[in-house]
Amino acid sequence: MLFFVLLALVRPNPPEVSLAELRISDVREGVFTTELSAPASLRLSDYSAISTAHGGVISKLFGNAGKRLDEGQEILTLANPELERQLLEAEAAMASEQNQFVSIESQLLSQRDSAEHELKMFEADLVSERDELAALEQLIHIGAVARLQYERQRNKVMTMQVRLSGMQDRNRELGARIDGLRTGAQNALDQRRRVVELLRAKVEGLIIRAPHDGELVSLAEGLRAGLTVAPGTLLAEVSRDGKLEARASVPASRAAGLAIGMSATLSGSNNVEIPARVVSIASQVRRDEVEVVLALEAQQPREFRPGLSVSARIHTGSFPNSLYVERPNSVGTDSRVDVWVLQGHQLEKRSIQVGHRTSELMVATSGLMLGDKVVLNPSPDWLPYSFVDVLEN
Repeated sequence: MLFFVLLALVRPNPPEVSLAELRISDVREGVFTTELSAPASLRLSDYSAISTAHGGVISKLFGNAGKRLDEGQEILTLANPELERQLLEAEAAMASEQNQFVSIESQLLSQRDSAEHELKMFEADLVSERDELAALEQLIHIGAVARLQYERQRNKVMTMQVRLSGMQDRNRELGARIDGLRTGAQNALDQRRRVVELLRAKVEGLIIRAPHDGELVSLAEGLRAGLTVAPGTLLAEVSRDGKLEARASVPASRAAGLAIGMSATLSGSNNVEIPARVVSIASQVRRDEVEVVLALEAQQPREFRPGLSVSARIHTGSFPNSLYVERPNSVGTDSRVDVWVLQGHQLEKRSIQVGHRTSELMVATSGLMLGDKVVLNPSPDWLPYSFVDVLEN
């Protein structure tokens, strides 16, 4: 009798728990899928971000988010008086230089025309004098003229030839001056024209247009007429089709097992889920993370919108014929863990071997059988015991 009293003192009664307080998961058999969870945000998959290269004041604003746009349609207009003044001054300088070139060229062309006319007249006179010299040369052989007259004519022709050479040199110099003027003026005008074209492009760039057909999905917050915006300011986003994609940030240490084509699930607020697939994995690591792009594979819910934060679960592996169960809140990352299994009116503590696991499920490689009922919310107070009594009420 004393022995049983001492034994009762040494072995206290097991704790009790109401069945209604327990959350139970049945051990199942089937395909077990491993997952990698990562935070993600939704972005438009095919869109153009529109910014301004030059600052200015918003003078006109056309439409709001959701408006359909044709390519080239105005979204907003900026005013930049300083840029417009620079364009007017550059255009005036180019016109002035053009007029100056035309005036100087006209003068030189007039001089060249006069010189060429004078040269042609002189060449005609020289031809006549040469003909006379030839005639005198014939007459001198028969003694019809004095040799002195012939010599005077010959000296005259030689003098005219020297003068002709000088006139030809001057005409060539004048032609070279005209060609040089044209080349220099053309280079200067080309440079002026490039400046004007650049300024015109800048002024034209003050009219913000849709780069392609699509939907105006967003305007920068606070845009209004009269607002001054700085160069580089993001003004709007235009989407071709309004479709979304998710960009997930995966720890670099876990990205090695990812591959393009892996299936995934995106979870938003209100338990909204949608299937997705990995379409891109960044090759560069930034801040110990790798960006993974997932394409949505179903019609996007109304709750899904650009900028929304979602959770991405990428399915990294598939293992058939696995015994798996939901993970109790007491199970960490150890390979061997203790779980509580419901056996009639008691909970039995078992040591099991855990294989693959996700944030919600785990594979039991030993210690559990199909149909076992595992407690998901065990109490830390049960740790010293091997059994816990279960009350029906």
